[in-house]
Amino acid sequence: MDSHAQTSSFSSSPCADSLESPICHNPNSAPRYGTVIPNRIFVCGFDLKTTEQDLYRLFSRHGVVKEVKIVNDRAGIPKGYGVFKYKSSIDELHFRDRKLNIAQAIRKQQVGIQCCSVPSGSSTMYMTTSSGYPYTYHNGMAYFPTLETAPVTHIWPVSLTVFFCLFVCFCVCFIEKNPNLPPHSRVRAWFDTDENEMKKFIGILMLMGIIRKLDIEMYWSTDPMYATPIFAAVMTRNRFSLLLKFFHLNDNRNEPDKKDPNRDRLFKLHPLIDHLFEAFQLPYMTGPSVAVDESLLLWKGRLQFRQYLPLKRARFGIKMFCLAENSGYIYRFRVYTGKEDPMSSISAVLPDECKDFGLSEKRCRVCSKKGQRRDVKTFCSKCPSNPGLCAVPCFGLWHSKLKYWE
Repeated sequence: MDSHAQTSSFSSSPCADSLESPICHNPNSAPRYGTVIPNRIFVCGFDLKTTEQDLYRLFSRHGVVKEVKIVNDRAGIPKGYGVFKYKSSIDELHFRDRKLNIAQAIRKQQVGIQCCSVPSGSSTMYMTTSSGYPYTYHNGMAYFPTLETAPVTHIWPVSLTVFFCLFVCFCVCFIEKNPNLPPHSRVRAWFDTDENEMKKFIGILMLMGIIRKLDIEMYWSTDPMYATPIFAAVMTRNRFSLLLKFFHLNDNRNEPDKKDPNRDRLFKLHPLIDHLFEAFQLPYMTGPSVAVDESLLLWKGRLQFRQYLPLKRARFGIKMFCLAENSGYIYRFRVYTGKEDPMSSISAVLPDECKDFGLSEKRCRVCSKKGQRRDVKTFCSKCPSNPGLCAVPCFGLWHSKLKYWE
């Protein structure tokens, strides 16, 4: 592990003395509230055997550690990254303006010293840390120059690298579970996949969503009227069919009984959902303009918890509760899977007059009852005395108490 770290602390002035920018003189380009979480140092690149005690002992050599957390999935397996924080800001100076092998876990793009490499606009600012280190702030993310490091050879974050390895693991487990095959089975042509091949596979799936054809075989057609050469150049048709046949997001050996009405209906997708849930909130903290509302993901197929919301544009689909910022950034989300969903137990903490309220009104009543996070700018007309939505701490505490996100 490299002994470097990135800083996420801001200078008192929104503009650096050494970096001239017309945005600094624009009165309409006020700093946005969404920002990288201050005084928190992100760490990644360690192996899965590393524990929080190991990180605590390592960083305690340089100061009094206040918080150490390794991010785990729902199965309790470490994802290879985490965060730590010192009690004193003086102790953080040891790691300030340096990197702990963490840059690719939170950086969206490579940014050099030249400010013109980042799109300019009302949401872009050129700033410095308290120790004079320049960085660019754009759309709620801080981008740090990395001239002292080797160029980034790929755009995949470290957390996604671990995620692709899970794809490989589940595919191989499914093959080993079915060793007896017919003599002429296509599966006999199987050979173990790897991370790079899974990236190509996911890329082809995404491209198929843009280029629509009648069936999968047409993507590899050599007919001049239908040919799309990029698919055959990346992967053969038979290999793609095999990967698609054995592609899994979770281990089916642990699948709950389908006859159980209280089973986890998102079992097959939970590794992906958990990964996105952590990735959306780990490097980002919302500002005061936030709201918790329903969102509908379009789906017209057969699904037991498909919802019909006539006021939504999609109308039919999968309902989600989202904590979103006014910029459109989704900080937290939760998929609603029907009446058996743990969210139904929210009625137990409400007074009797609120039992017949809709889900949205129940949610707001709980927020107002707890009285937390009243400094937000968004207000709910259905809440008593119009309190601010206590979205950030209430949303997390609520899900933790219901033992849904842990």
